[in-house]
Amino acid sequence: MHVLYDLTATQPLSGKYHGGGEYGKVLFERLVQHCTEEKITAVYHPDLWLSPSIREQAEDDNVRLLSWSASTNLSDVLKEVSPDRFYSALPYGYYDVDFSGIEVVMTLHGIRPIEMPTDRFEYRYERSLRGWGKYAVKQLMRSWYVRQKWEERRKLVTLQARQKTIVVPSNHTKYALLDAFEELDGDEVRVFYSPTRRGVNAVESATLEEKGIKPEGYILLVSGGRWIKNAYRGVQALDTLFERRPEVDLDVVVTGVEHAESIFGRLNNRARFQFLDYVERPFLEGLYKHAFCLLYPTLNEGFGYPPLEAMRYGTPVLCSAVTSLPEICRDAALYFNPYSQREMRNRILTLFKNEEVCQNYARRARERYSTVARQQDQMLNDLCALILAE
Repeated sequence: MHVLYDLTATQPLSGKYHGGGEYGKVLFERLVQHCTEEKITAVYHPDLWLSPSIREQAEDDNVRLLSWSASTNLSDVLKEVSPDRFYSALPYGYYDVDFSGIEVVMTLHGIRPIEMPTDRFEYRYERSLRGWGKYAVKQLMRSWYVRQKWEERRKLVTLQARQKTIVVPSNHTKYALLDAFEELDGDEVRVFYSPTRRGVNAVESATLEEKGIKPEGYILLVSGGRWIKNAYRGVQALDTLFERRPEVDLDVVVTGVEHAESIFGRLNNRARFQFLDYVERPFLEGLYKHAFCLLYPTLNEGFGYPPLEAMRYGTPVLCSAVTSLPEICRDAALYFNPYSQREMRNRILTLFKNEEVCQNYARRARERYSTVARQQDQMLNDLCALILAE
């Protein structure tokens, strides 16, 4: 078995980290550990950042790294390598590639452009004419936009290959695919939870205090610069809560935000909010660990890393009751309607006013994280076996 592994999925266009990229890295590391007599070739773009740990592991385990230049399409790479099997963690651009004669395994993290193409507040997050134009198209020609994305995904899930397996991170995603594409055979879609992101040590509380963040004294929101994560409604709900209930003496930390003023507008309690741009993983882990709670008002989720990452530390989780989150979090989270700021305030007050409830959800969080972490590890091994045809 000769496997061609798509490392371009681990190479972000900006920065050094993104969810699909981390998924691809973790899987690559475990796959190489499982590989015995099988041969792996890994393809990457030379002009984009590639994790040094991947380079080192490829060298240590005799994995061939093949440079894929921008002037070469994937079909040419397949002809050069002649693999038995091709794997990608982010295959969305490959719907027009001819995979005839090759077995394909690909991970689809969801069908977000179809399930949740836009939101009325998306415009607040846009910074370019292109972004504004795309928002306008989605608002004015929503049906047309969804149809275009549906057609792209349809080509992807029905691509011609000797054998095709679609890996998804949740049962929600599996049945969303089966609902959207009647041509799809359910046996082709396999559920493997997204693997645990590689652990790093959380910074100590003193490091947060140096940044003016009081441990256990703040509500945490993450990915605040992405409209799909719905931080705008969350921030507005909290600003109103502080007006109505001044006894709620908590601050708010929002990560992943570059342009806070233009996204969130004027806040009546601006001093209670701290907006952070990209933060390194140890600092983010510290934020999860020392938060009063995580507020996660996302509008769409294929799996749901942030709630689990908070649960690791016994941090109570308040999250949207949509898509994959009830499946992943079960009874370890307090749920709300992500469009209802009133429900968000309700859940915050539930934790703040009732210490017994707060401790109960902290306990449930630790237990749920342990359960899912065991499932993730086993499913990661099973996915490696699938890719290597064991």
